[in-house]
Amino acid sequence: MNVMEIEKASRLAWPALEEQELPFGVLRYARGMDRRANSLSVYPNVRIKNTELISVAENFFSRRNIAPVVKLLQPRVSSFEDVIAIDTALAARGYEKQSLTHSMLLDLDEVALGDDSKSCQELTIKAWLCAWYELTNRQAENIAIHKMTLARIRSPHLFLANKNEEGRTLSSAMGVLAHGALGLFGIATAEEYRNKGHASKILASLLNWGRSRGARYAYLQVEESNHAALSLYHRWGFRKLYSYWYRVGNV
Repeated sequence: MNVMEIEKASRLAWPALEEQELPFGVLRYARGMDRRANSLSVYPNVRIKNTELISVAENFFSRRNIAPVVKLLQPRVSSFEDVIAIDTALAARGYEKQSLTHSMLLDLDEVALGDDSKSCQELTIKAWLCAWYELTNRQAENIAIHKMTLARIRSPHLFLANKNEEGRTLSSAMGVLAHGALGLFGIATAEEYRNKGHASKILASLLNWGRSRGARYAYLQVEESNHAALSLYHRWGFRKLYSYWYRVGNV
């Protein structure tokens, strides 16, 4: 899979409430919840004036009363000069750089999977969001917006959680199958239960599910600062395909 195939699959896997495709990128809006669904994602190797690109982003997000966000991609095999030029222009305008993230890919033909499905519980969107919010200490009042966006998923998907005998959520993750690729999102583990194999169990369940439905690859995104997660994904065989980061302006 290449960069644009993964970007398209990930947009289907984590929908926005509003999306506009442009010649140089994609505008997405979901009431300010999550940068991935509230940003202008710029295509690699675009030909557009930086002032025009910034104007499009600022006009779009100002009409929706949220800060403008621009997502910049850094493919491993590509000219990087255009990206640097856009990034420099955004920095000069006061946009803050946030969340350097790696997009990682796994060839499912090259991984041996056990079956840990019995330890995982399939949840509804609302139940899964409650579990994920609990694990990541998110504010519960925002669940309704996330529920609206995830309810728009049209591709095959699965929401899973590991729970102990007392009903405490140990870990969570969701998988969405689109364009022959399994996207993995919302991977989280309760702090006191980390390094005990719970994340690996839920990953195995989702990878088995995806492969049984024809997925050839699995992909995920992880921030560069999350060393524990990076170590886990490397052990599974995931390899970085490209990186991206956000530039966030003022409202």
